[in-house]
Amino acid sequence: EPMTLEGALSNDEQVLNTGFFQCLRNDMPDKRAILIKDRPKLSTAPVYDRESAIRVMWYMFHVASLNSFTQRNGAVLIYDAQQYGLEHFDRKLSRKMWQLLDQGTPFHLSAIHFCTAMSRSTYSIIIPAVLALMGKRNRLRMIHHRGPSHIEELMASGLTKDCISCGLGGDVTMEMYKSWIQKRREIEAQREKNAVSENDCNENR
Repeated sequence: EPMTLEGALSNDEQVLNTGFFQCLRNDMPDKRAILIKDRPKLSTAPVYDRESAIRVMWYMFHVASLNSFTQRNGAVLIYDAQQYGLEHFDRKLSRKMWQLLDQGTPFHLSAIHFCTAMSRSTYSIIIPAVLALMGKRNRLRMIHHRGPSHIEELMASGLTKDCISCGLGGDVTMEMYKSWIQKRREIEAQREKNAVSENDCNENR
């Protein structure tokens, strides 16, 4: 099946709608794509489905890879772990995400912004586990933001509010994410229509 919302992700609506993994700036030819991960949002899905979550992440990587600037210069990952607890840690899901980023995409991560709350006892367990799974290359690109003002730290790193989620002090809301999903559906539907028309023309020659 094609890597589209109506193709490979046709049965992943519930996980997709959580917004636990998002892609921004994928359509800007002179900007790196921005990937935002907020794992606790995945728990808002009616049923936890690891395979569905993997497909959603893979789709976002696919969309990011369509940007030629990102292919050349890499993408940026903002990892919002402010509400991350032991109940959210899924080693298999986390391992698969880093495997896909290391081996399954035509781009690398130029920076990883790992944003945590100032103090959570579970971080002493979670952070070492995440660091081990992401691999040496990605660990070297990670910047740990401990707060309390994540937005100031992220903007000091060159990011702007239009690519930072509102939970971190930016402007990106769930409504914007839903609009992005709708736009992707329209783009993919038009591409499919164009492909059908082109095939019809070729058959009639």
